[in-house]
Amino acid sequence: MKHLLAILLLVPFFSFGQNNFYKEGEKLFYEGKYFAAIDMYKGCSHAPKKDRPNILYKIALCYFNIYDYRQAEFNFEKAIRARCDDLPMAYMYLFDCKKWMGK
Repeated sequence: MKHLLAILLLVPFFSFGQNNFYKEGEKLFYEGKYFAAIDMYKGCSHAPKKDRPNILYKIALCYFNIYDYRQAEFNFEKAIRARCDDLPMAYMYLFDCKKWMGK
């Protein structure tokens, strides 16, 4: 019973922390600090399942903007498989990655 109570008390703090990682990642992304934004987005690893595809998409965009096309391709493919909200743009960026890598 004590363990259940401890878990119930920690869940709100845990989700609040995940939300902060995402908000900070967004802030850093729009400031053009892509390396730091990647770290923040990766800190959202336990985000709700519905948010994960869009987090993968943002990670892929960060890699694309720092010209790491291999990592961008990998993450765009994962975001597409997970059905991110901006699917047409994810495909467009994925094809750009492949073009820049000569595939």
